[in-house]
This record gives sequence, C-alpha cells and structure tokens, in this order.
Amino acid sequence: MLILFGVMANVIDDDEAYAIVRKLVGAAPSGSYLALNDGTASPARDEAIRRNPGTPLTGPGLRRNWSGSSTA
Repeated sequence: MLILFGVMANVIDDDEAYAIVRKLVGAAPSGSYLALNDGTASPARDEAIRRNPGTPLTGPGLRRNWSGSSTA
C-alpha cells in the first residue's frame, strides 16, 4: 500500500503530480492500493465536479485513474 496524505498538494503542476503518482504506482507490486488525500478544496476541484456530473466521489475528492482522467 502506498499512502500519500498531505504530500501531493505541495506539487504545484498537475502534470508533474500525475507523473509522480504514476511512477510510484508503477513501482508498486501488482494488486497494491494507493491512498491519496491532499486535504484541500479549491475552485478547480469544484469546477471538475461540476463538469463531470455523476462522477463518483471517494471521500472529499474526485476519484481518478492513473492517466489523470476522471473515472465514471
């Protein structure tokens, strides 16, 4: 299991953040889990939720696949 709580919010560039997570997840054994929480609310998050109605939420955040696109 890989746990990133309060870490990724420190990475300003979204593309860089996704690249970091992809690299870490790629190195994890098959079947591993990722727990990620940056603990922030932002206008960008609210806009992403508004643009993707029906997208399942996991806790307070938007669930995403490793490519960075929203999952339905």
